[in-house]
This record gives sequence, C-alpha cells and structure tokens, in this order.
Amino acid sequence: MSVKLTEKPVTYSEKYEAVRQHCEKNVMWDRDGKRAKSNRSGGLKRLAYLVPGVIDTQEELATILARMALNNRPGIAKPKEHIDKLAKRAWGKGKIADLAESAKTDRAAWDACQILIAMNISVDVPIMPELKPIVAREITAPPKKRGKDPADNAFRDESIIFMIHMASESDLLPTKNNATEGKLAASEIVHRLLSEYTDIKISVKTIENIWNSRHKLHSVPDIKR
Repeated sequence: MSVKLTEKPVTYSEKYEAVRQHCEKNVMWDRDGKRAKSNRSGGLKRLAYLVPGVIDTQEELATILARMALNNRPGIAKPKEHIDKLAKRAWGKGKIADLAESAKTDRAAWDACQILIAMNISVDVPIMPELKPIVAREITAPPKKRGKDPADNAFRDESIIFMIHMASESDLLPTKNNATEGKLAASEIVHRLLSEYTDIKISVKTIENIWNSRHKLHSVPDIKR
C-alpha cells in the first residue's frame, strides 16, 4: 500500500488516492459503470479489507467510493461551478468578447459575465469594455430554461445508481428497510453528497426508488443483496 498511517494524520486526498488505486486494481469498471470482465472478476474483495490503516470507518470508505463515482459523472455538477469555469476560462484566454456575445442568448454566459463584472468592481478597476453593454442594460438577461429534459433525468438516475453501487462496495446495504432501520445505508451517503456537491434536491426516499427501479435503465451495475 502506498499510503500508511504515521504520526502525521492521513489527509483526505491521501485517503481518496489510496481507495482509488485499490479500486482500479480490484474493481474494474467500464465507462458505463459495469464491472469489466477480467481475471479478478471471479473474486471481488470488499474494499474495506483492502485499505487497513488508511480508512477509519465504513462510512468514510463509502463516502469516498460514492465521491469517486460522482467525480466520474461531471454532467450533474452544480450549475454555479459550471458558471465559475466559464468566467475563469474567458478571463484566462482573453475571450471576454465571445462570452459577452454568448450572454445575449445563454443564461450561463450571462451569469458568468456578472461574476467578471463583480470582480472588476471588487478590485476597483474599470469595467472591461466588452462587459459595459451588460452593465448599461443594452444586453439584458436571457430567460432561464424551464422544465427539464427527460434525458437529463436518465443521466441523473444512472449517476445515482452508480454512486449507490460504489458506496455499497464498503459493505453498506444499498438502501434501508424495516430490518435495517437505524443503520446507515449507501442511499443516505449519496443523498448527502448530492446535496453538498450538486444542485439536485431529492429525498433519500426518491434516491431509493431510483435504485429499486434500476433494472429499467440500461448499462448500470447491479447488486444482489
């Protein structure tokens, strides 16, 4: 193992990397989230026993595994993170004019321009010329899109199923039932991560319903418990 406990506490990033390495070595996945066929597929060991001395609790392991799955599904990141990236990219590549032009029809580009305007004001420098039409209201905010594409929900649901499956590799049960009331389930870990790192606002019950309906979706992993 590349990461071991010493007198200095192991950082989260070190724990994440240790789990990632063991996961890649012992749990092989393809891009669709299915366990790839390999020489190891006959005897999958629980990761809880592969990272001794690094991971302190089962909950911590489940959280890292679910976070790994979330990091592999960037399409469900918080919109604010996407907007911040738009602003930084335009600033770094000197493409403010292109961003301002897109702001006429793209709400995310408009919001990114607002970030750059606020940045100019905060450091007390003149507003960039490309952004002045927005400040002067010559360019107004485009309307926000209404509703949600059904394809977005399908991607979201597949992402949630993959997260639950990965968290379950810590040996947590995927969901709660009457017999496991009071015990932590992978669905609760996923709910916490979605609330913290994405703009998805759904209940644990909805997450569990998505998991229980996983067979209706294609190319998703399965767990028999």
